[in-house]
Amino acid sequence: EKEAYLTAVTLDPNEPMGLFNLALILEEEGDVKGAISRMERAHHLAPTPETRLQLENLHTKAARLRTFQ
Repeated sequence: EKEAYLTAVTLDPNEPMGLFNLALILEEEGDVKGAISRMERAHHLAPTPETRLQLENLHTKAARLRTFQ
């Protein structure tokens, strides 16, 4: 699944749903920084309440992770 989204985003870097889904997968894998990058791009291309909420959650998660390091 991740490979499919990586391919989709490589073929069309302006596809917000591909970026959104890739961000969710990266978050699940623990790559919060990569997830934030993709989600920010998805939100920039197609701002929705869902992308905004996911982005806020990712930033909160990143801040928590920095606190414990």
